[in-house]
Amino acid sequence: MAPAKTPPPVLQTLHDAIVAVGADPELKEKIRAQGITPRSIGLRDFDAHIRNDMDRLEPLLRTIARSN
Repeated sequence: MAPAKTPPPVLQTLHDAIVAVGADPELKEKIRAQGITPRSIGLRDFDAHIRNDMDRLEPLLRTIARSN
């Protein structure tokens, strides 16, 4: 995640760094030990995933906001 107007080259640099760290076998094993399957997705796929989650959770969040 980064601020909305982060330049694409900066996003790519961050993505590349995260992918490099995520490739570490020791880190992968620690993640697996928590019951999580480590995987890497591209920037566009990540953006689509977050947008999908936001769309899916919006009704719930609106309901919670109204009840407070």
